[in-house]
Amino acid sequence: HDSARDMAKAMGFSRETPVRTAKSPQTVTHLLNELFSADVPNSVRYYMTLSAFMQILVMNLSSSASQSLSDMEIDIVANAKELIELNYSNIDFTVNALPQLLHISHAQLTRIFKTKTGTTLVKYLIDVRLTHAAVLLNERNYSIRQLVDMVGFGDERNFTRHFKEKYGMTVKEYRKQSNDRRKAQRTEEHFYEL
Repeated sequence: HDSARDMAKAMGFSRETPVRTAKSPQTVTHLLNELFSADVPNSVRYYMTLSAFMQILVMNLSSSASQSLSDMEIDIVANAKELIELNYSNIDFTVNALPQLLHISHAQLTRIFKTKTGTTLVKYLIDVRLTHAAVLLNERNYSIRQLVDMVGFGDERNFTRHFKEKYGMTVKEYRKQSNDRRKAQRTEEHFYEL
């Protein structure tokens, strides 16, 4: 047993550090050489080397798996955002359609999205719709009904309440401010033409 303990210490194992990770590719190469050059496959040295190699392998696989999982979550969020951006104007589109489109459970999607963005899917969809409504208002004088239809909101009262929460003013006030801005731009452009 002393020789096994000595072998474990020589390979970097102890009670304090039972699992080791490869600090360099040479460590892995050395362990593989030890495995394949062992005189007796049933020796303590062989099993200690095999154990060290397996632990390094498992540690490396688990760290790359967690990295891949994080990358996968980032992709899921990006795909969810893209689907929302592509479908926000569809009145029948809700975030409930996303899990099926992304091939993920609703619970997983909502957890991942909230963790990565700090907001919920529903709030994100509402925000995208409101942002597009504001852009449309900056371009032309659309009625509330037209805006609601164009951005997929469906309900005027719900739309106006959310719009006021986001922009701190009613749609009418925002429209007036936008019109004033456009008039000022036109006046400025006309002034520079002269």
